[in-house]
Amino acid sequence: MIREPLVKHNELSIDTSKWFAFYVLPNCEKIAFNSLESHGLEAFLPVKKELNQWSDRKKWVEAPLFSSYVFAKIIREEYYSHIKLINKIVKIVDIGGEIFSIPEIEIDWLKKICVSGYRINSDSIDDIRPGDKAMVNTGPLIGLEGRVCNHLGKNKFAVEIILLKRLLLLEIEGGELTKI
Repeated sequence: MIREPLVKHNELSIDTSKWFAFYVLPNCEKIAFNSLESHGLEAFLPVKKELNQWSDRKKWVEAPLFSSYVFAKIIREEYYSHIKLINKIVKIVDIGGEIFSIPEIEIDWLKKICVSGYRINSDSIDDIRPGDKAMVNTGPLIGLEGRVCNHLGKNKFAVEIILLKRLLLLEIEGGELTKI
């Protein structure tokens, strides 16, 4: 998912639907996602499972992978006729005032990551060192490219989401990665 630097232009097309990221009010991701779907738009809210602990119990809950973001596949007309009317959506994500679409392949990878069930652990990365570019060679994320990095004393597999300026850190067994 590491790609070339972005070229300045507005990718909100008149006739071709593309994926875009939308910034939403804090803790309103699910409401915005449901509103997008109720308007008949193809929407995506990446979620992860987290173990929340209270004083009396623990519970697994679904939480947004990216706080305050939802994704929708739209054309320009849908942006102005539907999305601008959803009060939980603050704005379309841009870089320096320019609107960029998210490649379909990145949305597909996010979907695979969310349903993969990976509670990934990478304590045993043999010949792959932090900074090396690597690719997942087995399991539901086969073919996913990223970089190995060190985070909190553990090797992690970093997947870059350029538009959101985010880095997903996955813990992956060393045997599941191939240096590229």
